[in-house]
Amino acid sequence: MSKQYNFLLLWVSQTWFTLLKYRIYFIQAFLVLFLMYLLLNKQEINTQKITLILITSLSFLKSAHGKKGE
Repeated sequence: MSKQYNFLLLWVSQTWFTLLKYRIYFIQAFLVLFLMYLLLNKQEINTQKITLILITSLSFLKSAHGKKGE
């Protein structure tokens, strides 16, 4: 039980460190998702629009991951 708790605590701390270190990229990705949601809110959402949203958000997250070496 103690090992599981320590692992969870380590994982949470590393996750928060990553979010704080690359916060601008995560903020950009979530902003893009929010703006696309507002744009597509009153229209019919089909698979092409969902694909566009996913590709855009993943490109921002990939750019954050690419800056990991800096």
